[in-house]
Amino acid sequence: HACRVAAKIIAISHQTKDDLVTFFKINPEKVEVIYQPVNPLYFEEIPNDRLKAVKEKYSLPDEFILTVGTIEARKNLLTLLKAIQLFDRKITLVMVGKKTNYLQTLQPMLEKLKNQLIFLPQADDNDLSCLYRLAKVMVYPSLFEGFGLPVVEAQACGCPVVTSNLSSMPEAGGEGALYADPTNEAEIAEQITRLLDDVKLRNKLIDKGRENALRFTPEVYANHLIELYKKL
Repeated sequence: HACRVAAKIIAISHQTKDDLVTFFKINPEKVEVIYQPVNPLYFEEIPNDRLKAVKEKYSLPDEFILTVGTIEARKNLLTLLKAIQLFDRKITLVMVGKKTNYLQTLQPMLEKLKNQLIFLPQADDNDLSCLYRLAKVMVYPSLFEGFGLPVVEAQACGCPVVTSNLSSMPEAGGEGALYADPTNEAEIAEQITRLLDDVKLRNKLIDKGRENALRFTPEVYANHLIELYKKL
């Protein structure tokens, strides 16, 4: 009903626009894509003593991989855990996100990797911005997203990203991320390894990621929103 009576519909990605057109039979011209903004906090510089405090608070190792999102099937944590098993080195995976019943289905895999896993069910934006900066790589292998905000949050913080090559993730990550088939643990492991081992690639991706994140500042969002209202 809302879609029918609205003068315009704002979609946070082309993926969402396509879904509205496909499933609700909405006229594409009625749907305006305006990407959602990233909290300005993620663009701010953070002093080293603050990073050190967060590292100590959560007892984090010097080198770790980060993944962010509710622990549910759609976020595809199982495939990421399988990818971690393929590494020829031991590296810690820090998981930030609310636990759900889905976690029970992962128990056998969690048991195998228990010495390499850290769960952080609750981390506010201030701590999360530090976690992005402390992590070697942020991995976001989700199977479906309306947008995929953690991809851009990580980029704004200067953390290189590996994410899915489908749904809205390429829209969010642009040229500032490495992509992998989220159903292929070997491909995910390969992309993570590239970022861990290739300093030149890592620095290039950090620069491109920061540049890409500038597309999603509150100022850009506000200007697009104002222009849409002017048209109406």
